[in-house]
Amino acid sequence: MPRVARLSVVAVALFAATWAVCELLAGLGAGISLALAGVVTVSTVPWVFRTSYSSAVLGRVPRREARPRRADEFAAQPDRAAMILERPPRRAGGDRAPRRPQTLVTQYVRIVVDDAGFEVKKRRKTGIADDWEEHLRMRWSAVTAMKFATGRHDPIVALYAWTIFGKRHHVADSSFLSRSDWTQLSKLIAGSTGDRLTLDLTERDNPRTLLDS
Repeated sequence: MPRVARLSVVAVALFAATWAVCELLAGLGAGISLALAGVVTVSTVPWVFRTSYSSAVLGRVPRREARPRRADEFAAQPDRAAMILERPPRRAGGDRAPRRPQTLVTQYVRIVVDDAGFEVKKRRKTGIADDWEEHLRMRWSAVTAMKFATGRHDPIVALYAWTIFGKRHHVADSSFLSRSDWTQLSKLIAGSTGDRLTLDLTERDNPRTLLDS
């Protein structure tokens, strides 16, 4: 029901109630009762109207209209799903994830390779049990090449590592690893150095000859 209609009903009811009280209960005359009923109604209805309107206004929750977002605001906030699923581009060099140390073990030698360098240990037989003793430990930053070679007076083919000063270091004899082991070691060396150092396995069959120092 509209507010004006409701107030009209309230005014009529209030006027009738006031008139009845004044005339029937108080014993006033008809004229006086009508006058008092009119005064009470005129003075009360505006107060009821103001109270009703204030309650309606206060009880109403203001509705916030959505403001249209500009295109630059959408561009400023990245998609969260894309942030989770999209991986950062991988650049060449040192941005790749570090490799976990890889170990290659044979009957005679154990070689551990990681991003920093490599370590070679040889098996040493003791009276009670076999033990591993360190043979060589080098960092990749100090190695310039790794090749198979033999000494001028030594027919045994072995893998050597050359340093920046031209000095060579014995890594392991060719017979210490099988062909599949050498293939795996070649992949580990290339992967750990970013293909800076590669191992030519054909040199095992046709090694270069070193001058004995």
